[in-house]
Amino acid sequence: MIFLSLALIVFESTIASKWTGMGDGVYVDDKHNGRKVDTRTREEMDDDEETELIARHLDSSKILESIQMTCSEISQNRLKKKSSHRMNLRKTIKSSNTSIDKKKADDGTEIQMVSMKQRRNVVVYLNALAMKLSRHRQSHHHNHNRTTQNDGNDNVNVNPDEIYLICQEAAFKTLIAFQSIDIDTDIDGDANTDDSISSKNMNMDAIYSAAIALLALTAKNPSVQHRSISNPDVYGIQIVIDIMVHSLKRAKADANSNSNDNSNNNNNKNRSGEKKNYERVEKESIAAELQRKACLYLGAISDGNSAMAHAIGVGSESGSKKSSMGGLEAILQSMLWFRYHGEVINWALWALFILCYDESGTEDDKTSTKSSGKNGEHGNGDNMNVGKTNQNLLVRMDGIDKICTVMRNILHDLQKDNDDDSGDCNADDNDLRKAAATRSARMAQKENAKEVSRHGLSLLFDILRQRQNFENIPTYMRNKYDNDAELDAMHIRRIALNAGLHDVLKHAMVECSDVSDIMMMGQQMLICTGYKGDVPCFDGKMVPFSK
Repeated sequence: MIFLSLALIVFESTIASKWTGMGDGVYVDDKHNGRKVDTRTREEMDDDEETELIARHLDSSKILESIQMTCSEISQNRLKKKSSHRMNLRKTIKSSNTSIDKKKADDGTEIQMVSMKQRRNVVVYLNALAMKLSRHRQSHHHNHNRTTQNDGNDNVNVNPDEIYLICQEAAFKTLIAFQSIDIDTDIDGDANTDDSISSKNMNMDAIYSAAIALLALTAKNPSVQHRSISNPDVYGIQIVIDIMVHSLKRAKADANSNSNDNSNNNNNKNRSGEKKNYERVEKESIAAELQRKACLYLGAISDGNSAMAHAIGVGSESGSKKSSMGGLEAILQSMLWFRYHGEVINWALWALFILCYDESGTEDDKTSTKSSGKNGEHGNGDNMNVGKTNQNLLVRMDGIDKICTVMRNILHDLQKDNDDDSGDCNADDNDLRKAAATRSARMAQKENAKEVSRHGLSLLFDILRQRQNFENIPTYMRNKYDNDAELDAMHIRRIALNAGLHDVLKHAMVECSDVSDIMMMGQQMLICTGYKGDVPCFDGKMVPFSK
């Protein structure tokens, strides 16, 4: 019996060793006494299947080691590629032989193929860590003593914060490694074709999205927040903000190149054109998903943490990583560019509300901001209200007009779909299935529009309230946005009226007339800003029916 147990332990360790990312081994499932055998290689498996296997048979520290080794290989390939680029450049200057150019192209293609494989591995590893962390949170939520059965998660006796710190380290190592490659590619201009640029951008955004999604799962952990503040060069939020900005620039450049291609090839409607259109839509969806997850991460890590909210709002002035843009500006630019993506707008407005929520008048907030200033966490300690500081900065960034613009676009699309929604009773089964899918999509769109309206109106309601006029915007941010205007309540309300506040409020109240909080905030804002027309009325149930 002892010999059999030892044999099973050796067998399970052999299985796990094959999924460290160092080889293309096969997986043998021991759940049915070894009878079920999967002889597929990693290339033959789906990403979800491979993620499930890695999350089940490897602990988080082993996955982190695999990510570190992959990032190290990527860095070596990066140095090799840059060295090869310099050598070929010198040879090209000395000689005009065409074989040198061919060798240069072959070398670049070979390195790129290896990089594509490594990119896929990194995404699978990050998703496996996210899966393990989700299971850890569920098991820890149901049983605080952590006496769960062995379901592939980490050891139950480890520090509960350890897996959060491991996930944070893995995500930031990935972001830093691929960010350096992204910047080098833009500087060197290695990719010469539109297809290679499109593929690179899509893969980069997918990697960034997986890493930021993992960070969002760890954002509420106190140890993770403390390490982000104490070690900003390695785990700082400015790294995520810079990736947001860089990805948005590439998305804008891709959109401009696509518009030029469409203008030059209006009459070329073939399969290649349809393929490019599909790739364009997919690439835009991946870029929008990156921005959505980044907004979710910035809002989650700053929720209840005034020091982090201040650092995200105004950017970082200290450390080796100087901030080219603060988090507020990055969120506003992302929200305005993807203004027809409802999920991006929803989480961007939620993040802005978390960053700009005004807690003035509460002693707890004053005490917390004073203590944060003593600890050196971006506070100055003099009754500084972080939410009000970010609000004033948001107003100076023309944030009210941008909020009204994106809300108007989302609500206009919802109204247009409702007007076009007409059922056909004499349709066949195929048409009925399509109609059912369309109705389901429109219901999801309506629910998302309600969330957009709720977050947008909550943010506007908080900004337009009567408040004391005190600003703590740093000098380096004032030089960029200060227009010498006193931001009292009346001035901010005039800005909102010029941005079309009344039309946005009425539109949101008409489309969401059954949501009580939207109707109450909208009615108060209409009345307090001097609206003279008919105020929409609540059309729902204040008390839900009991089952």
